[in-house]
Amino acid sequence: MIEEEVKLTTGPDFSVASYEGLVPGSAVDADRVTKTLTTYFDTSDFSMTMRFSSLRFRCALADLDESLTLHDGVKGTWTIKDGGESSTSDGVISVKRHEINVKGAFGDPLEELFSRAEVSTIERELLRPIARILSNRHSTEISLAKERVAIDDDVANVLSLEDNSIAHTFREIEVELLSEDGGLTLRNAVVAKLIEAGARYSESPSKLHLALSILHPKLGL
Repeated sequence: MIEEEVKLTTGPDFSVASYEGLVPGSAVDADRVTKTLTTYFDTSDFSMTMRFSSLRFRCALADLDESLTLHDGVKGTWTIKDGGESSTSDGVISVKRHEINVKGAFGDPLEELFSRAEVSTIERELLRPIARILSNRHSTEISLAKERVAIDDDVANVLSLEDNSIAHTFREIEVELLSEDGGLTLRNAVVAKLIEAGARYSESPSKLHLALSILHPKLGL
């Protein structure tokens, strides 16, 4: 599938009183808070990163123990993404990426999980964790006529790979287009409202990119 999202950043005190009525005539379809751990994998020479692609496993924090250890039976979602490309509409800058999501357990063979998507994966024994992000996400879906948009407001903690201590905290708001017919009126209006409230475009193309710049500065990202 192709995802299209706008990435914004803001400070810890940023708030939107309510997404209900954020855009006149819109309606809130879903609103929830989730806590997740996302672990990114690559080879020792960062071969996927250098090709502007990524592989991650995301699971609910409630399914882990205090050590945040990923056991084979932990359920979650494996995701492969490419680097994407920028697109501009009415001054709103978004990124379009190919994304493949497969639900499964952490210990499931990757070649089997992704075979039905006809994606060739790197052999598992060559992979190692390159970044971990602990997120508190407020997700809201709103609609206007036939248009639907997801707003994911993340307070994200980049964890040290050695001891899971917090190396950096940032806040990112993703506004993702969900409409199958590609309507942009609602998406652009939401982005305009968030920027008016104090959000700004993120300088980092992805959470992984930002995490790697902190955990692996020698990569020069």
